Amino acid sequence: YLKMSFVNTYSGNVVLDLNSTSKSDKIIHGFGNSIISEIITSYDGFSNRFTTINNDVNYYHLEMFLPLS
Repeated sequence: YLKMSFVNTYSGNVVLDLNSTSKSDKIIHGFGNSIISEIITSYDGFSNRFTTINNDVNYYHLEMFLPLS
């Protein structure tokens, strides 16, 4: 597998549900995670999503795993 990791800071609440959003504008925002999941699945991959806190800073982690052909 090829592993790609992304980490970003956030404030407020993170919604780990792929079919939901925490953004106030629910029409324009909030579908990024579901689209990423569809792409990963189309390549027979998988992902891990989780949050951490370090020195009072919130971090969102996305790990994507794609099989090497």
